Amino acid sequence: MVELSSLSQINRSEGYAAGDHALRELGKTIGQALNGMTATAGRFSGRRLAIVLPGAGHEAATELAARIAGGFDGASPPIRTAVAVWRNGDHGEDVLARARLALEMADVPAPD
Repeated sequence: MVELSSLSQINRSEGYAAGDHALRELGKTIGQALNGMTATAGRFSGRRLAIVLPGAGHEAATELAARIAGGFDGASPPIRTAVAVWRNGDHGEDVLARARLALEMADVPAPD
């Protein structure tokens, strides 16, 4: 899961068009990181995007999250990434709950 943590701040200070632009840029970054991979990505909520990597383990998902974060740094708005892996007996909501918890615990620079 990837979160554009400052989306509401961008919308308030620069307008919704700027927030839409930031989300599109994040989508492009995710698309580039997923190039050649079997994966599905989409908007999960207002500021969060979810990525599903069938058959991937924690290490592969963590590497992908690092590529996304590395491709969206510098002058870009801050993002947070989190990884949750499907376990035997899980339901979809179990994985999502672990991803949301990991995302909430992820460090992110404080907004200026």
